[in-house]
Amino acid sequence: MTNLSTLSLEDLKKLEAEVAAKRDAYIHAELGKDLTPYNRANSTTPLDNHIYEIVSEISRRERPAKEAAEQAAFAAEWTLEAFTARRAAWNTEVTKLPRTAKGLKFEDVRALEARLGYTMDDLKRAKALLGIA
Repeated sequence: MTNLSTLSLEDLKKLEAEVAAKRDAYIHAELGKDLTPYNRANSTTPLDNHIYEIVSEISRRERPAKEAAEQAAFAAEWTLEAFTARRAAWNTEVTKLPRTAKGLKFEDVRALEARLGYTMDDLKRAKALLGIA
């Protein structure tokens, strides 16, 4: 078996395609099943652990770049002006929500987040990013 950590990302993706093709062949030939999405997801083969290891290694390597890109996109979207406007809109809208003895209802807050297009967690994250106390 190949040491996956020594392969390049490009080679890992090629290996993933090769192992996936071999897995499909096994499902079709050995198990006698059609290659439907259901059968691909629910058939056990000797190659399952190997493909899992390959996909995990690819994900591990791609994660830092994806997280950095996500952080950069978030920072570009949540400028000080955007944060200030969105926080004011949030505060205005949240005061209109009905209150119970225990506070706000979860469903009402989720509906508000869907309507506004951002979450309370987004506001908290932007506040921390911008260094606002």
